[in-house]
Amino acid sequence: MEHMQQVAFKRALNALNALKCQFAIITPEGEKFGELEVTKPTVKRRYKKGELKNYVHQFLTPVKVGENFTVPCGDYEMDAIATSVSRWFYVNYGAGSLSYQSDKQAHAIHGFRSN
Repeated sequence: MEHMQQVAFKRALNALNALKCQFAIITPEGEKFGELEVTKPTVKRRYKKGELKNYVHQFLTPVKVGENFTVPCGDYEMDAIATSVSRWFYVNYGAGSLSYQSDKQAHAIHGFRSN
C-alpha cells in the first residue's frame, strides 16, 4: 500500500476498534486484521443436491439417437431444468449429443438426441 492508503487504512481500523466492531479485513498483500474468523463463502443451492438430476432422469432414460423428448419443468425453474438436461446428456452421451429448446408456454424443455 502507498503511504496515503496506509494512513487511511489505519484511521479506518482505529475507528472500527473504537466502535468495538467485530471485523476481518484482508489486504491485497494477504495480511489479516480483526478478530473475526474468515471462512470460504458457502454456495446457496436452489435445490437439494441430486434433486434435478433425479427429476430429469425419469424423462431421459433411455433416449435413442434421433429421438425427441420433452421434460416438463413442473415446479422447477426452466433454466435449472435446461442446465440439468444439458449436464445429463453430456455425462451420458457426450458433447454435441443434445439439441434443445425452452418452451415458455408449455413450461417444458423439448429436445433431440443427435448422436
